[in-house]
Amino acid sequence: EFSVRFSYLEIYKEMVTDLLQDPPENQNLAVKEDPGKGFFVQGVLERLISGAQEALVLIGEGESKRRYAATDFNERSSRSHVVCTFIVEKTTTKVTRTSPRGSPATSPPLRRSS
Repeated sequence: EFSVRFSYLEIYKEMVTDLLQDPPENQNLAVKEDPGKGFFVQGVLERLISGAQEALVLIGEGESKRRYAATDFNERSSRSHVVCTFIVEKTTTKVTRTSPRGSPATSPPLRRSS
């Protein structure tokens, strides 16, 4: 099994904003580096999602909070950059077999063929 976490950030004028926060109050989040996990944004909200449709809904919500303005060449131009992150992790579940009496079951001994 797998779990998927999703985050959606905006970078505008060297400030990092979490677009999944409602309202996006987490302005100017710090970008940090960790020797074990590399670069990350401190304080970002990571949503657990179950499929592509859920990710598309979150992207739509984030896009509605982005900064847009008119330019000479484009009526609705984004003045920012977006970082969309999917973190996919394999999850493991430990299965313990039990005997009818409720105690842990033991595997039968291996038999060697003659």
